[in-house]
Amino acid sequence: MRRWKPLLFSLAATVFALALLEGGASLAMRALGYPRHRPAAPSNPFHPYLGWEHAPGIVLTKETGCGCPPSAILTGPDGRPVTPIAYPRPALLVVLTGGSSAAGIGASDNRHAVAGVLERLLSERLGIKAELVNLAVRGYQSFQEMLVLRKYLLEEKADMVIALSGRNDAHMGAMDPDIRFATLPPRSFAVAEEVRRLEQGKGHLNVLPALRSASAFADLMARMAEKGSGNGVWDKWNVRGEPRVFTEGVPRRVKIMAENFAMMDRLCKEHGAAFYMVLQPTAFSSRRVFSPEEMECLDLSSVKHTLLARYERAFYQRYLSSAPSYARLDLSTALDEGKGMLFVDNCHYSDLGSELLAEKILEFVSEEAKSRAAKNSGAGAR
Repeated sequence: MRRWKPLLFSLAATVFALALLEGGASLAMRALGYPRHRPAAPSNPFHPYLGWEHAPGIVLTKETGCGCPPSAILTGPDGRPVTPIAYPRPALLVVLTGGSSAAGIGASDNRHAVAGVLERLLSERLGIKAELVNLAVRGYQSFQEMLVLRKYLLEEKADMVIALSGRNDAHMGAMDPDIRFATLPPRSFAVAEEVRRLEQGKGHLNVLPALRSASAFADLMARMAEKGSGNGVWDKWNVRGEPRVFTEGVPRRVKIMAENFAMMDRLCKEHGAAFYMVLQPTAFSSRRVFSPEEMECLDLSSVKHTLLARYERAFYQRYLSSAPSYARLDLSTALDEGKGMLFVDNCHYSDLGSELLAEKILEFVSEEAKSRAAKNSGAGAR
């Protein structure tokens, strides 16, 4: 029995120490306002050539703050953000591509997102039984928009395609100047590599989510590691400097984006659809003078966002300096004339912002929409 006492004492001491760590971590999590990690199915599951896509039948959420209601965007069985109106035989099919702003993130629900408002306005103001198909996916760049449109047009039809875009290409260019990532961001390559390694029997299972769920201490350490990981390229930039990312990166990234939209335009022509590129507004592209409260709420004065704003403005200016072969609408400052909280952060629109933006898009496409709807009605609505 005596020889077991040291072992039992060590075991008891270890259990006691672990209990203290768990208890302390749990108290720290509560004090910091961190909710406990809960494993969940991915909302953006891996896709072999798109990088990722929205999962079907989920709610895309975002806590907005700034006095705006939280955002909750429902996806349908196909993973696409749902639009409120569904006609059995619509006279006009409009497809929307883009990133999270076009998907509706920021708006309180699908009805108040840009897509939902535009669909409603086509009916209310133009009297068109229009159905809007929302192909926008969080984080998509123009290359992914082009691919998802190609995928859609293999089996489905469109009368008009609107790309509400520009911000994500600029954002990715600023965050990682490696030209390879003008197509897909680094995380897509990392996931694809892990899938390849698993196929070869060389991969490993990711046990961290399960460990974080089981242990408050592991969850707290993971959060601290995430918080202390730094700001990547921003750590190396000088606010007053003019890094190569501006002088060399912007022209190349802009050229790639313009080529992607030209390919989308060509796809649309091949399938009898009209294409419109709409350069989306952001808080960075805006010339509006924000109040101190808005600056704080939208987090526009941090070093990271100061640099991102400089890059995005240079990117937009370069893109607008050339004449494209496709129809383009510059709405980068479209929300400047609006009143109230139009953004919920630096790139997502509130209900008010979504309404105003949809109205601007409607003005641009109304004649084409009426012409195509009349033609389709004469030939028999779908």
